[in-house]
Amino acid sequence: MNELFPAMGEGFWSRVDTSGGCWIWTGSHTAAGYGNLRLASGKNGYAHRVAYALIHGAAPDGMVIDHLCRNRTCVNPDHLEPVTSAENIRRGAGPYGPIRKTCKHGHDITVESNVYVTPGGFRRCRVCASILNDRRRSARQARGDLRKVVKTHCGRGHEFTPENTHVNDAGLRRCRKCACIHAKNQRSKRRDSLRSR
Repeated sequence: MNELFPAMGEGFWSRVDTSGGCWIWTGSHTAAGYGNLRLASGKNGYAHRVAYALIHGAAPDGMVIDHLCRNRTCVNPDHLEPVTSAENIRRGAGPYGPIRKTCKHGHDITVESNVYVTPGGFRRCRVCASILNDRRRSARQARGDLRKVVKTHCGRGHEFTPENTHVNDAGLRRCRKCACIHAKNQRSKRRDSLRSR
């Protein structure tokens, strides 16, 4: 333990305010609000992880230390528990965690129909997604991108004829003229980079 952490004893606990239920780290903090300190190895470490390790020993492999009190500056070992990263995220106060009642724009996410789950397993607000899609569609229309307006043409306005359409393995249509333009530009860039050497 002493190889990983500096002479902790009084040095560590002297930077902790134990006057309340949560023991507040009074040393430096990360931008996210977690207490941090320099370890004996020369790297920075989280104060709550050090506090847990000093009392209970290092967290098991693959586990992170969760604040049961949801106070990021707290280093009270009774408020800390080793959990998997996924469980830590599920418990957390992230934008769509169980503690939150609204998304960051104020939409109610306690109603399950207002929330969808991405293929990566993340929860997202449907209202925010709809607003974002409307903004993107308007921006595309303003710059003349026809993809979402006229499905018969690509983004550059080339018509999707049978000769000009390639369907990839994912089932997405690709414009052959645009692919040729892109390939020509790439060849030109490669030639230019070879000449500049």
